[in-house]
Amino acid sequence: MKSKIIHKPTPKQLNHKQLKHTFFVKASMAYSSALKQILKMIANSKNKSNGKSCTITLLGMGKAVEKTLSLACHLQDECGYTCEVIIKSVDVLDSITQSEGKNKSSDGSSSDDGSSSDEEMLQKRTTSGVEVRVVA
Repeated sequence: MKSKIIHKPTPKQLNHKQLKHTFFVKASMAYSSALKQILKMIANSKNKSNGKSCTITLLGMGKAVEKTLSLACHLQDECGYTCEVIIKSVDVLDSITQSEGKNKSSDGSSSDDGSSSDEEMLQKRTTSGVEVRVVA
């Protein structure tokens, strides 16, 4: 019996207006490009609010927490923006697929005898996350 874990993205519970002011940080994202996108988002928000203060939210989960906090420190120290950090625990669902009934032949190839069944289970886990509100 083989098990395969599939990490599904968490559902976004934001409305359209909140999505325009929210930046999702990924672990695979390059630091410099993320910083450029955030600064561009801040500039666009300031232009639309006629120079008034605006708030941009950075969200990072799991491996991306360190990168999110690093971006927040850069925005606070180098750019002079005010940052508010909120630490969260987020419940996520993983899809676990178990395969049964596969026959392996002596040469290593698998053949299906027609009695295979794939069972899919959902497993709940908690992962750490961070939300940084940048006031510009």
